[in-house]
Amino acid sequence: MGDSVDWGGSSITLDAAEHFAARVPVSPAERGRIARTLYDFPMECQVRGMFFQGLVDTISRAADRTTSDRLLTEAGVHTRFIPFVLMPHRDFYKLYFLASATLFPRSPLEQGFERIAEDFYPTFKESMVGRTLSAFIGKEPITILERLAQAYQMSVPWNEHGVRKDGTQGAIWSCKVEPSELYPATFKGIVRGTMRAHGVSEPWVSLVDERRDDHAKRFEFRVRW
Repeated sequence: MGDSVDWGGSSITLDAAEHFAARVPVSPAERGRIARTLYDFPMECQVRGMFFQGLVDTISRAADRTTSDRLLTEAGVHTRFIPFVLMPHRDFYKLYFLASATLFPRSPLEQGFERIAEDFYPTFKESMVGRTLSAFIGKEPITILERLAQAYQMSVPWNEHGVRKDGTQGAIWSCKVEPSELYPATFKGIVRGTMRAHGVSEPWVSLVDERRDDHAKRFEFRVRW
C-alpha cells in the first residue's frame, strides 16, 4: 500500500494506520488513538454520502473551501458525495480527525469532535432532505430524539440506535456503533446541535455505560432537558 492513504474498502495494517496518524498535527498520545481507531474500524460500517457532505460543508463554513479540499486530499478521499450512496465510514473518520486538529488546534480531539458534531444536524437541516424531515419534528424533546435515532440509523445503517423515555424530562439512548474512543464526544455534539436546532437550549448528555461487542461498541447515554 506504500505511503497512500487512499484505502477505499481495503483492510489496512497497523503501520498504515500509524502512517496516517503521523500526518495529523496532534500529540503522540492522540496519534495513538487515531491509529487504533482506524486499524480497528469494521469495514461493514458505512455512511451515506449526505452525512459525509455535511462534514465537508461544516469545514468549509468554519474555514473555507480551500481548507476542506486540502483536508479531503490529505484524507485520501477522492469521490463525489451522492446523498444516499454508502461510503466507508472509516474515510469519514480520517477527515474528522484532520478537521478537529485543523479547526481546533489547541484543543483535545474530544473537544474538537464535539464542537464539529454540534454542526452536523444544523447543516443537514439546510439540505432538501433535512428541510423535509425537520418540518415534521416539532419541539417536543423526546420526539426530537426519536426522529434523530431514525435519521442516524438511516445515515449509518450498520449502527443500531434506540431511545426510551426516562421520567418527564429525560431519555436513555442505547446504541451499537463503530469502536471509537471518541464516539461519546460525537454523540454529545450531535444531540446538543439537534436539540438546540429545535428550540431545546441546553440538553445535558452523560455516558451511563460502555462495552465492547465484537467489532462494535455499545454505549448507553442519559439525556436530560
